Amino acid sequence: MALFRKKQQSMADMDGQVLEQLVRAGADLSNERNICHYLYVATQEHAATAEALLAGEGYSVRTNPAAQGPGWAVVAERRQVVDAASVAEARARFESLLPPDAKADYDGWEAELVEG
Repeated sequence: MALFRKKQQSMADMDGQVLEQLVRAGADLSNERNICHYLYVATQEHAATAEALLAGEGYSVRTNPAAQGPGWAVVAERRQVVDAASVAEARARFESLLPPDAKADYDGWEAELVEG
């Protein structure tokens, strides 16, 4: 029996906390804002596939070799309403974007605070 156990937070819980922080900082979640998603994949080919798929969904996408270790970083941005529903939808989309052999790892999102 462990003396100390960290409570495992779900990704939805963490997304909710970020949304709460935006609201506490003055964000009106009914306004569109820039949101940036981070996805890491095994190869340049997988990065190019992700880039094409996401560009077709209205994202501005850039790919680069990962800053640390092997693999590629895919950064996808667009303006949209950022709320619990849109964040959950985006998480599901990014987590299922590529087949398992891509070893894709969705690393989350960030959104701008500035209104308008």
